[in-house]
Formats: sequence, C-alpha cells, structure tokens
Amino acid sequence: SPIGTIERTWYRHEDQARGSLHVHMAIWVVKGTEDPTAIIGTAPRNCNSPEERAWRNFVLKVQTHNCQKKCFYRHGEQTAECKGGYPRNLRDTLTHNDDTKRYEYTCLEKEDQRISPYVTLWLLAWGANVNVQYVTSAAFLGYIAKYVTKAEPHGLIGDTDALRKRENISGQQRWLQGRIIRSPEVVFRLLNLQMHTKTGVKFICTNPPGFRKRHLKKQSDEDLNDDEDDEHFKIFSDGMIETYMNRPHSVPHNHFDTMTYPEFHSKFRVLSYKNIPASARQSEAFWRCINQAPDTDPVIPNENSMLIN
Repeated sequence: SPIGTIERTWYRHEDQARGSLHVHMAIWVVKGTEDPTAIIGTAPRNCNSPEERAWRNFVLKVQTHNCQKKCFYRHGEQTAECKGGYPRNLRDTLTHNDDTKRYEYTCLEKEDQRISPYVTLWLLAWGANVNVQYVTSAAFLGYIAKYVTKAEPHGLIGDTDALRKRENISGQQRWLQGRIIRSPEVVFRLLNLQMHTKTGVKFICTNPPGFRKRHLKKQSDEDLNDDEDDEHFKIFSDGMIETYMNRPHSVPHNHFDTMTYPEFHSKFRVLSYKNIPASARQSEAFWRCINQAPDTDPVIPNENSMLIN
C-alpha cells in the first residue's frame, strides 16, 4: 500500500447526528516498510491540465477543515484553540509534537493550514473527506479509550399499549432492551452488512508469581495411578508463561532464543497433540521443533507466522 505493507486492520462504521456514515479505522503496517511521505498535508499546486485543476479543486473542497463551534470545546469546557489543531503551523518537514503526541505534516502555504492529511490514492478511491495520520502508541491508546467510553445516544422512547401487546414482554424487559438506533444502522442490519471488523487479541499473563492462575489438568485413569512424587507428574496445565519458557531452542533459521514473551504468543499457538492437524504432524519443521522440547506441548505456527516454513 502507499503507506507500507499492511499487517492488519480494524474498522467501525459510525453515523453522525445528521445521519451521514463515516469510518474509524486503525491500520498496522510492518515495521520498516512505513512511508511517512505518503501522507500529504498540502494542496495540489502547479496544476496546468484540466484534470490536475479538477483534482486540486476536489482536494480543497473535501479536505479543508472549517472550524465550527464544537471545535472549541474539549471535555465540556471551552478552549481558545481548535481541538483538531487547525489552522496548522507552517513547516517544511514532518515533525513530532511531544506535547500533543501527534505528528505534524508539511504545511507550506496559508491554504495548507486547514488541509486534513490524506493519501492521494485513498482519497481518489474514497471520493470524500479522509484524515490519515501516523500515531504514537500513547495517542492510539487515548483514541481507543475515547471511543470505548463513548456513551450510546439517549432520549425518550415511545411506550404505547400497541407496542406492548405486539412485543409481548414485560415493562422491565422493554426498558432494558430499549436503544435508540439511527437509519444507517437499520440499513446495515436489514441488509446483513458488517458494521465493524474484529482483530484477534490474545491477552498474556503478566502477574507475578503467587498471583497467577492455572487450570487443573484433565487426568486419565492412567494418570491417576501415577506416583504423585514423580517429578514429571503435573496436575496443572501449562500457562502462557510456562509455554514461553518451554519454547523450542536452537532451531535453525528461527529466533526462539531471542524471541520475547509477547512476540512468541503473537506468532505461535500451542496445541495438544490430539488437536494438531495430520499434515502438521508430518511436517519436518514441526517435528524439528517438538524434538527440542519433548516434555512440553508442541508448538506450531499460526496462520500469520512466517518463522517455520
């Protein structure tokens, strides 16, 4: 893509108070492939052909930020400056503002000061306003927290005898299930369209020893007859920390020895033998890995892994 090799995405459709749809999206790119210069904060210039002039007029029309009253309110309090950072300061290079935790894009002329950053090909394909920004981890977490805690629209809902008879549920149930939805969500649900996408999240244990929880292992009759004093007898299933500590070592062409705890669980999954596909059991790479740690559950690559070929 213009901004780099896209690793994964997350998006959600929302509608504004006046009913128009817009999309919030997070895009992860592979480290080392990102291209900050693909995000442009200036209006097209030196446009000589009719097509170039049409493109310039389009960018100025859809990308120009015109401040409204709500721009000067943050957390319910009035501010002297636009919360979106407009008009932007003039600068001839991409810089990072440590105070706002935002990247600030090239802004050469006065007309650029209200241009929202965009990617040329994406703006051309979308055909409407976009705001594309590289973000720091701190800014991204703040952005996500803002929308996680965003309240649903609220108001009065009509409650008539006809509705109560039609739904045939108690007043308490009707109150608990009542929610205001706008026309775009109605359309999405009627047409069975996807309102948002989910990205896989794996929560790893970071509790110190003494505060960790582990599941009891399912024991067969043969296990129950084992001597409990046997050092190999385990009544607890391995947790995420144990599987990381028991990962394969010294595997050619892989980096298990230097792999971090989060990196290991983001690239691999641990399966019991009965859940391993037959094709994976016959894989030379698979057997080479489990032979490094015979007393642990085998490690096989997940669908996103490139470590074991």
